[in-house]
Amino acid sequence: MGLNIRQKIFLSFILVVLVSAGAVFTIYANSVRVTELSAEITHQNVRSIVLAQTMLQQLLLSDWAVSQYLLSGDPSWVNMSYKAQQSFKDTWREVKALATDERKQDLVTKVKTQYQRYIQQTHSVVQRFDQGLVNRQHQQYFRGEQSVLQSIIEYLQTLITLNEGQLYTRLEQAEKLKRWNQGLSVGVVLLVTLISALLVFILNQNIISPINRLMDGVRKFANGNFAAQVPVMSQDEIGELSAAFNIMAKNIRNDRQKLTALTITDEKTGLFNYRYFKQTMTEEMRRAERYTRHLSLVIMDIDFFKHYNDTNGHAMGDLLLKELADLLKEAVRETDMVARFGGEEFVLLLPETALPIALKLADNIRLRIQNHVFPMEEKQPNKDLTMSMGVASFPAKNVLTPDALIEKADQGLYRAKKSGRNRVCK
Repeated sequence: MGLNIRQKIFLSFILVVLVSAGAVFTIYANSVRVTELSAEITHQNVRSIVLAQTMLQQLLLSDWAVSQYLLSGDPSWVNMSYKAQQSFKDTWREVKALATDERKQDLVTKVKTQYQRYIQQTHSVVQRFDQGLVNRQHQQYFRGEQSVLQSIIEYLQTLITLNEGQLYTRLEQAEKLKRWNQGLSVGVVLLVTLISALLVFILNQNIISPINRLMDGVRKFANGNFAAQVPVMSQDEIGELSAAFNIMAKNIRNDRQKLTALTITDEKTGLFNYRYFKQTMTEEMRRAERYTRHLSLVIMDIDFFKHYNDTNGHAMGDLLLKELADLLKEAVRETDMVARFGGEEFVLLLPETALPIALKLADNIRLRIQNHVFPMEEKQPNKDLTMSMGVASFPAKNVLTPDALIEKADQGLYRAKKSGRNRVCK
């Protein structure tokens, strides 16, 4: 096992004490200070940044889980939301313990106050949903507490920015100490023997260079590069600190990737979820309006899906949804977007597509589904598993918003259901 930092400095002190005890002591003191600054940077500011970003992730996860509960009615989403809320509170306590100045303490207190309001409002929405006071048909999660949620996000982002500023200040202090230490080392080299020159070389190779690499990794991390890694060149404290930094950065990167995938995909089908679809549709509608392009929407509903679930069980119903989702992904174009709308409904967003072409594409998909052999479809009322579809396009009369486009396509779906199912209507 290699020497640690203190042992290396002590050995260097023994070598140089014969010629310049005072110079060696100064170099030692500054080297320790640089090490302490590096440890302080990683423990306090970087930890505060990581915890604040974790709280953002937990907050978004809780909000997403509640929206999924309003879409599906599955109580497991409520449990996921409560777990995320508890994790948020636990992380908040750590952030509070690291808040060493008045401004940070004030931000942490504001986060707690707003979060308590958010929790109360969220519980109120869940209770109203359980009492049947929330309209299921909209399949959306519009709440008055969005301003509270945004306030929490802004406070956390302010806290991250404040920690980043302090992080840069401490990095500059460490950089100044390093430069001063290097200058002093050069001075010692001019005054002492070959032993002093060897001491400078040892200190540079074993302390200064690793600290430079560590600070470079910390800068990249603070700027949002979560793929940043620091080479581990020794087994001393700096080596351990670099290894711990690498593990922390890797875990955060993996967690962010998992959270991103979790927040935009539907768990049962692997398709995009309603929230991500609505966001994409809003952007596409703005683009279509800006450049005078067509945008079409298809809402698809499985015919007699309740009968399928009641006859074959919900487990088979879930498998059917997954198989149907895979079939839809194969049937659409690369530029199209297919998502789960909720329950047994799916949506297809068709950029650069006028209504006649959208009707033809929808009918081709309908025929493909009709001709596909699904498990247990012979038990369906018409001995086949089919889908009804409603199609709408933008621009069109009275279609000025994403909600209006959805409503227009939903009216087409209603006509398809009323006129016998297994058909496409506009």
